[in-house]
Amino acid sequence: MSLCSISRRDIARRWSLMFITLALFGTLPGCGESAEDKMMRAAMRVRPQADGDEPDPPASRPAPKPAAEPAPEKKVAAAAQAPSKPAPAAQESANPPAGDATPDDAPSIGMQPIEQRKPEAPLDDQQRRAMAIKNLEAITEALISYKDDNGRLPTAAMVHEGFPTLSWRVSLLPYLGYQDLYDQFDPTLPWNRGKNKELLKYIPDVYVSPERFDTKTNWLLPAHEAFIFGENRAPRDVRIEDGLGDTLMLVEVQDGLAVEWTQPKDFDPPDRRDFKDLLGAQRGDGILGAWANGYTTFLSSGVGASQLAAAMSYESGEPFRAAQIHRDPDVGPVASNAMTSTVSTTTAAATSPSTPRTTTATVSQGSRPRGRAVERLNEMKPSREEINRAGKRLQDIYADRIREAEQLTQKRKILSEMLIQAERLEADPAGAYALRSAAMKLAVDTGDIRSLLRAVDSRVQRFAVDPYEVNATALAAFAERNMRNDNARRAASEFAKRAVVTIRDGILQDDYDGCGKLASMAAAMQKTASGNRYQLNLRNRNEVDPQKLWTRLSSLLSSTKQRYADAAEQLARFRQDDSDGDAASSVGRFLCFIKGDWQTGLPLLTQGGIEALQTAAQRDLQGAANVGEQVALGDMWWELGQRAKAGVYKQGALDRAGFWYESVYEVMPESLDKLHVKARLDELNEGVPGSPLAALRQLSLHLQIPPDATLEQLATGNGRAFGNDDDDDD
Repeated sequence: MSLCSISRRDIARRWSLMFITLALFGTLPGCGESAEDKMMRAAMRVRPQADGDEPDPPASRPAPKPAAEPAPEKKVAAAAQAPSKPAPAAQESANPPAGDATPDDAPSIGMQPIEQRKPEAPLDDQQRRAMAIKNLEAITEALISYKDDNGRLPTAAMVHEGFPTLSWRVSLLPYLGYQDLYDQFDPTLPWNRGKNKELLKYIPDVYVSPERFDTKTNWLLPAHEAFIFGENRAPRDVRIEDGLGDTLMLVEVQDGLAVEWTQPKDFDPPDRRDFKDLLGAQRGDGILGAWANGYTTFLSSGVGASQLAAAMSYESGEPFRAAQIHRDPDVGPVASNAMTSTVSTTTAAATSPSTPRTTTATVSQGSRPRGRAVERLNEMKPSREEINRAGKRLQDIYADRIREAEQLTQKRKILSEMLIQAERLEADPAGAYALRSAAMKLAVDTGDIRSLLRAVDSRVQRFAVDPYEVNATALAAFAERNMRNDNARRAASEFAKRAVVTIRDGILQDDYDGCGKLASMAAAMQKTASGNRYQLNLRNRNEVDPQKLWTRLSSLLSSTKQRYADAAEQLARFRQDDSDGDAASSVGRFLCFIKGDWQTGLPLLTQGGIEALQTAAQRDLQGAANVGEQVALGDMWWELGQRAKAGVYKQGALDRAGFWYESVYEVMPESLDKLHVKARLDELNEGVPGSPLAALRQLSLHLQIPPDATLEQLATGNGRAFGNDDDDDD
């Protein structure tokens, strides 16, 4: 697959990859079909649509997902049945009482208006609570099914020509078994106009309030700009920095905030830090909701306002864990003082949504903290037709000037003007998009890496595009044009820094071919730049040759592709037989040692495979209570790695040791133990890398960039997040 352009001809290959990927997100023991499917799919997502492809229209209809029958022990009820089979709620409503006739002009949707479904007598407290919990589970399961199919959660509102028309609750209908009802809606019309208004009375049972039985619903998404659905984002797992298990994605609000179920309106408090009183407690003693990993939850009325605000926020930085406030929903009333902010992580760990569903043990710190999210507009990418029209207008404005510019400085002056003008076109999205595209092409032609990355970051910041695709495509185009000329010498440093972060993101998306090609291009750029000040400075800091390190990374990524296929086969075995511990361990090793996803993979390592590795994983899951225990965990993994054969799994064990060493090194007192830890960290960072992640870590050290930097963070600094470099001045 070429990184320069990805056409619709790639769709067939992507579907093939999707089936392998879906196989990789299989059943884990004791939790039913889809519980671990969700986590594994998040760990090995199919690559999102290329930036060069036309996106789905904002108001397009999603393809419904026929869901498998859930296992009895499944924690979240599976309501996403095949569209051809109505959900239980739809089935119940499809049979009117004797004597009632369906009007001839009624929509063919297999259900009655809500006024005909209202019970004769009000429900009691326990019945209302049971109905609310059942509905919560069904909606949560449908949201996760939507994400599994589309690689992201739905946007809070469908949008047509820049205006919100219908709610996410309509988008979810096929996943709730209401395909016929979904087909009746017109996504180009507002929710309260025309046929859309007439469909209000056909509110699905899962959205109905057990208190009122009307067309309003109490199920809302957190939609403040600081929450995951704010600014009509389409949330992806990688952008939820607090972690899926520590971020709320759905809440039941009090009756005063209920909205018409098709209305594109959700929970958007005026103060993101203090809204507890506004949210209320619809169940009397607390709030029903769901975490972004699919766990349903009950938040007691005793939860503090700051804790609730931290749970709603998706950005990293708050010292918050869901275990502090989480409780499984219970049909029986919960005492108002049963849940307080003093609940310890250890006590609540067994039911914490941030604990992998394959185990009840507390998962130790398995991933490094990420930086704060960038402020993104997430404006929908204009249609292909709109972009083409804007491109023709740009030809009239800039083509002659660029053609007549003989000096490089003249072309770069035009390039700078284009970038400035693109920022000003707030009222013309198509023009802004096309102008950035033209600027990127001119930056490639003139070998101006910084202007190229500035245009890339500007596009990522404004439009709802995939940062990996935009960066990978731009870097590949630049390398193909400039890797063997003098521009490579000037651009080597900036290119290498951006390539490290881009490849790290590509590994998360399992694009090992694309990442390998990008690493090879970086090696070629480095070879052309050999002997310049950039490379000499690096060699003064460390004896490792950056060019060899890039070549090593390319080779490791090539071999990783086969390990990815092997892991798919092993997981297929595990899904056939959930007692196959060796298959579970094989998948766990891939997740931990290749992708660095220890939170998902570590519990799998405990289920079989090499006994020493199984024991180490069990010990790691128990965590550490003090500095001494953290060092001991590091020593355990280090010794395991030293005994292993050279390769990616040896490197993975050493990397895990490095994680524990790094987590404690800064707080250790000056001692022989600290010297011991430092020596091992130095050895880890200077040895020949045995995995792609290890090679990227060494490159990050050489290039002096944060090891956990993300492409979205770079979008806030116009490509200068790593500091200025004067290579372009040579």
